[in-house]
Amino acid sequence: MAEPATLVDTNVLIDILTEDETWFVWSSTALGTALREGRLVINPVIYAEVSVRFADYETCDATLSEKVFAREPLPWEGSFLAGKAFQRYKQRGGTKTSPLATSASGRTQLSPGCSC
Repeated sequence: MAEPATLVDTNVLIDILTEDETWFVWSSTALGTALREGRLVINPVIYAEVSVRFADYETCDATLSEKVFAREPLPWEGSFLAGKAFQRYKQRGGTKTSPLATSASGRTQLSPGCSC
């Protein structure tokens, strides 16, 4: 059986890196729980979104170390589902113009056992 994995949302990482006064405790606790339960996973979009908070590649790469975060490609099925979620969002009157901002954000992605 494959080890459980958690796709860590960008916002969770940013909450921790910036010590956000509202979300730091929740995000830190959730990340710790996910780590105890299995692998932590990031993808290229998450890496890119977090990277803008760093002045150089080396510091970013050390922070998002492969020793802690497995790096996985974007799953095609997940991309399809993100598109469908964005479609529903737009049908409900959403104003964002890209599915990336909607689907790659949101703390709901931090769920142990995700298929990454």
